[in-house]
Amino acid sequence: MIKSVNEYLVTGCMRCKFGATPHCKVHTWKEELEALRSIMLSCKLTEEIKWGMPCYTSEGKNILMIKTTKYTFGVTRVISLAREINSEIGFYQEH
Repeated sequence: MIKSVNEYLVTGCMRCKFGATPHCKVHTWKEELEALRSIMLSCKLTEEIKWGMPCYTSEGKNILMIKTTKYTFGVTRVISLAREINSEIGFYQEH
């Protein structure tokens, strides 16, 4: 199991058979993932690995996760926790 985002960017999430191989989906999006990581860190979020993926927290609460698939990459927000801190950082709006 990976322990840091640096390790994630080098080996992948290790959740499938392609981990630590050139076929790992993390390698497909390495530059983009590094750019997202830079943005998350500039927001003063704490960087951790949870469930094999980069997770960004604030005051111990999960806020965002970076994810990859074969054809896409992106950020997933943890809505239930974002609701709790809406007044502090404004990530979530009711529709």
